[in-house]
Amino acid sequence: MIHNLRLPARPDYIKLPCLTRSDYENYDVKYLGTEIGETIRLRSDLILSAVANFKPDLFLIDKKPYGVKNELMMALNYARLHLPESRRMLVLRDILDSPQRTIRAWRKNGYDDARADARERLRRFARALRRASRPERRARIEARRKPDGCGFGLM
Repeated sequence: MIHNLRLPARPDYIKLPCLTRSDYENYDVKYLGTEIGETIRLRSDLILSAVANFKPDLFLIDKKPYGVKNELMMALNYARLHLPESRRMLVLRDILDSPQRTIRAWRKNGYDDARADARERLRRFARALRRASRPERRARIEARRKPDGCGFGLM
């Protein structure tokens, strides 16, 4: 998906092996021809390696606070210990299941702490967006941009 977006100069990304959702909370490997457990371990190792080596400024987490089958846990723990300045942002887009099913899954997977942390980050992000949308602030923000200082994120 990200490879279809127009990116400004210098950002980069790493493509993880694709999964496809086969049923509620169940996933299959889309192309590799490997077992799901092996593919999740590969994805987890790739994410951890990317975080440890690239030291992201921003870590975007899509939908599931700990990733599919907790694939982000090692990287999140590493970032908390070794990269305290790195920002983590949970992106909640297009949740396909019913609210009841989603709430049940989030409780089962222990996402409540992550949700509370994400809620506070979202509040701060929304305040920053409101401030940045004021014309006088926008000019100051544009003047401070550093186009050659690029972080790294996984989607």
